[in-house]
Amino acid sequence: MANNEKQPLFETGANGLTPTSKAAYDAAVTMTEPKKTLDAFSNPTARLGFGTQNLLESTEYPLTRLTQNYALLNSLYRGNWIIQNIIGTVPEDMVKKWFKVRSNVAPEYHDKIEKLQRQTRLRKSIVDGMKWGRLYGGAVGLILIAGQEDQIDQPLDLDTITPDSFKGLYIVDRWSGVYPDMELIKDISDPDYGLPAYYEIRNEMGVVTQRAHHSRVIRFIGRELPYWEKIVEQYWGQSEIESIYDEIVKRDNVSANIASLTFRANLSVYEMDNLDQLFAVGGNQAQVRFWNLIQAQSVLESNLGVKMVNKGDNVKQLQYSFSGLAEVYDSIMMDVAGSARIPVTKLFGRSPAGMNATGESDLQNYYDYIEELREATFRPIIERLLPIMALSAWGEIPDDLDFTFESIRTPSEDEKANIIQKKVASLIEVFNANGMTQEAFMKELTNLTDSTGMFSNITDEMVEQGAGVWAKDLMAMNDPMAGLMAGGGFGYPEDDEDIEDENQAPQTKGMTVPLGEEKAAKSSDTKPTVGVLVLNNDGLVLTGQRTDNNLLCGPGGHVEEGETPEQAAIRETQEEFGITPTKLTNLGQLKGLGAQYGQPHIFLCNEYEGEPECSSDEMTDPLWKNPKQINEELFPPFAASLRLISRR
Repeated sequence: MANNEKQPLFETGANGLTPTSKAAYDAAVTMTEPKKTLDAFSNPTARLGFGTQNLLESTEYPLTRLTQNYALLNSLYRGNWIIQNIIGTVPEDMVKKWFKVRSNVAPEYHDKIEKLQRQTRLRKSIVDGMKWGRLYGGAVGLILIAGQEDQIDQPLDLDTITPDSFKGLYIVDRWSGVYPDMELIKDISDPDYGLPAYYEIRNEMGVVTQRAHHSRVIRFIGRELPYWEKIVEQYWGQSEIESIYDEIVKRDNVSANIASLTFRANLSVYEMDNLDQLFAVGGNQAQVRFWNLIQAQSVLESNLGVKMVNKGDNVKQLQYSFSGLAEVYDSIMMDVAGSARIPVTKLFGRSPAGMNATGESDLQNYYDYIEELREATFRPIIERLLPIMALSAWGEIPDDLDFTFESIRTPSEDEKANIIQKKVASLIEVFNANGMTQEAFMKELTNLTDSTGMFSNITDEMVEQGAGVWAKDLMAMNDPMAGLMAGGGFGYPEDDEDIEDENQAPQTKGMTVPLGEEKAAKSSDTKPTVGVLVLNNDGLVLTGQRTDNNLLCGPGGHVEEGETPEQAAIRETQEEFGITPTKLTNLGQLKGLGAQYGQPHIFLCNEYEGEPECSSDEMTDPLWKNPKQINEELFPPFAASLRLISRR
């Protein structure tokens, strides 16, 4: 090897990598030795930061594993109402809105499965399992199948479940004789992969009496733990109490101290001469007489409300100030609620006063948290039990068997009415704009039944009758011109404009009107206007370019005094395009265009005499155009009128 080449530290041999020299060995040891490093703030002079002597640095967080203290957990649950609320509130809220079975089966089938749930008291069993899982960190519910009492160590086969065989759940907490086996589930397709494959059931002597296969067991655990801590807890979770224990201790002590202060609300002070000498140099008899005197005064004051003192002695009454105690207690109460992840309004039954009081937002956050828990923990339980219940109640599992959860929060009557009004109004708006058929509209209404309690009387026949029926079809039944006015509600910026006709009777609106039969416009009308849509046999519309603003437009203008809108439409068409309408159809009035345009009367003309030509100084370039393919900038009233034709 050349002198300028470095010798490698390791070489490959029969035993793998080995050092080439002692120096290489020492270097390898040095590289692999653990080293202490300091990566923290420290100011020894000011006694701040890591390693300094101050109160903060003296804080420690010992690993207590309170979950394993069975006696303490029982004592807290039995004797502390806050602990009972913390353990029970979340499970009760999770199942408050029970699941709803979804399947296209006869109504009596739904009645059967609901009856089965009542008979087996399934809701109570699940709540109990959740409660003991939260209290002790773990509990199980053994699935009871009649006729299979001696097969619980075998996997549960759905094909072996007979009608009326499901008998509910048998709930056992982790301290009542059920222990996870050390054999773990190795099938990665199993939802319980990595958890115990069996659970041992032991008697009071610790002797294993039965082994239950995991497919026959519903697990309930508390808070999830990291892997190694989960192993320490034998694959159970952590008790909810362990995380909130310190806050509960603070709250109980603060509450007890506040209560003890009430005994000092009124303090009597006696001013006596030579009291110090009485205790310093006085004899026992003098001190006994003194105590007897104090006791007699206390009896008189307590029983008779009389206080007797020597003349010249001074008595004062001092009252204790309780200011600030309410704020202290509210702060402690908030800490307890935060650690339990339950709002103050739910946990303590009230909200603290003040601008920072918990309210609607806290409850909404809590219900969102419950929704997440329900999906993560409650849904897997029902997914396992529902096929079993279906086989027991129906004898089969329908292909479309599913279930849903209702919203946990129950709105007030005012909130419910507001929700219904907004949802129904939105549906009506979409339907009227021809965005959905009547069938889809009725289905959307029935979907609101669970959340609103309404529309339950809409039958399947009523829904089916709306198949293929649009809003424009219903309008056409009452209005022959509805085909021009309805539909196409999407893609136009001014679809909300209404069309009305104030000069026609309802029975003639939209009908062809013989010329000359309309009444004259009232002199009180403020500058009434007209617009004419002239169509040829090819469905093209007559257009011209206005000379005042170069916008594309059709015939139209103001109605002169003493002139009917129909007469004005004929005159304007003659003046601007040189043709004479022989039949006009009144489409009504446009509104919502702005004060400068008024509310023009719109007429449809498809019969006329003459050939279009623009001889006046108001209009130029007469052309026939496809109303759906016009790209030029349009005069606003003419644009609104064209949309009537585009919906044909």
